[in-house]
Amino acid sequence: MGARVRDFHTVDAEQLLQTIARENPAFTHSTFARLKSLLSGIFTHALRMGVIAGSNPISPISIPRGSQSKQTYAYSLEETQQILRLIPEPAKTAFAVGAFAGLREGEIRGLDWIDYDGDTLTVARSIWRKHVNLPKTLQSQAAVPVIKPLRDLLDGMKPRNAVGSIFRGELGRPLDLHNVARRVIRPTLALHGLTWHGWHAARRGLATNLHRLGGPRPDNSADSASLEHRGYDAELRQGRGCRRRVRDDKTRRTIFCSPSVPHGAVNRSYLLDLW
Repeated sequence: MGARVRDFHTVDAEQLLQTIARENPAFTHSTFARLKSLLSGIFTHALRMGVIAGSNPISPISIPRGSQSKQTYAYSLEETQQILRLIPEPAKTAFAVGAFAGLREGEIRGLDWIDYDGDTLTVARSIWRKHVNLPKTLQSQAAVPVIKPLRDLLDGMKPRNAVGSIFRGELGRPLDLHNVARRVIRPTLALHGLTWHGWHAARRGLATNLHRLGGPRPDNSADSASLEHRGYDAELRQGRGCRRRVRDDKTRRTIFCSPSVPHGAVNRSYLLDLW
């Protein structure tokens, strides 16, 4: 398009998004919403800097409908336990941090031994490629309780003089989890007829899986250390990705990954009491 910022108007932005939509039919509505947000941020900055005057030209534009979002996947407790039996260290413990503590891929990479005190993991940083950033949201910067299965794995791989990154490569730098998944996890699971759905699939089913590990269904009486900031039950509340039928061997009942779990349901005392 080649227009200068001061010459870029609402009609230009509208036409731009519509053109992108025509040329990229696979883009979803949320993708276009993020594009609009990016453009809006650019012009908000231009307003503050005095490059343009008046109102933000991006605000009135519509967001293309886009294609339907694909169904997201969440590992069940059985799948999580099977994966942990199959993959080697350090991929095993890294996957367990996602599955039992709900950390994102970048947050797992950013963990240092100083962040682990035996009972909690403090989320202090996130690493994307070679860039060290703060966690995704302010609410994500908190201490996350470590349940016994995860604590056993962390303690088992902790060196005597533990310093630096918990998950590190041969050169001592934070481990590239993308390469770990590509070189280790994906081929290992494929040998056993399993599919790797990504690191995020481990944390999507967290609320349901923690409940199935043995604790009573949590209620909404979370204390100040509530882990609602981890977004554990987001997929349950939105009904995405984890709606599946699971049979409980003890009660012989069918368990559903229900979207009725209340926001803020997974709290510190509930996690620490498990197992």
